[in-house]
Amino acid sequence: MSEYLSSFRHGENIYYLNKKGRELVKTQKVCKKTAQVNHYLMRNTLYISLGCPATWKNEIKLKVKDIQIVCDAIYEVKDTIHIIEVDHTQKMMENKRKIEKYREIVKLTGKVIKFHWITTTHNRQKQLLELSQGLNVNVSLAHDYI
Repeated sequence: MSEYLSSFRHGENIYYLNKKGRELVKTQKVCKKTAQVNHYLMRNTLYISLGCPATWKNEIKLKVKDIQIVCDAIYEVKDTIHIIEVDHTQKMMENKRKIEKYREIVKLTGKVIKFHWITTTHNRQKQLLELSQGLNVNVSLAHDYI
C-alpha cells in the first residue's frame, strides 16, 4: 500500500493518501501533515469511542439569533444534539467564552444538548467541568483512550 500512502511520525506513524491513493479512491480531498494533527487525532479518537455516529459532522458553524460559534463536531441521536469540543492548546479564557455562548444557545433553543469535551490534563478537565456547571457535559482525557 506504500505506493498509495504518505506518512509522517508523530509519536506513531500517521498515514494519509498521496496523489495516487486519492486517484484510486476517486477523492479530491487533500490531507497532509498539519500543525493541528493533535487536535484532529483527539477528535477522531472521540468519534471512534462514541461508536462512529452516523450523523457526525466536523467543524460546523452554529448560529442562533446573534450568537455564532464553530464546534469541532456535532451529531444527533434521537432528540439529543451532541456537541464535541477538543481542548488541546486552547487558552482556558477562550474555552470559557465558548461555554458561555453554548449556555446561551441552550437557553435560546430549549433543545436537549450534551457536550463532550476531550482534553489533555486532569487540571484542564477540572476547569472545564467547573466552567460547564449546569450544562449536560462529559469531559474526558485523551490519554484514557490510548
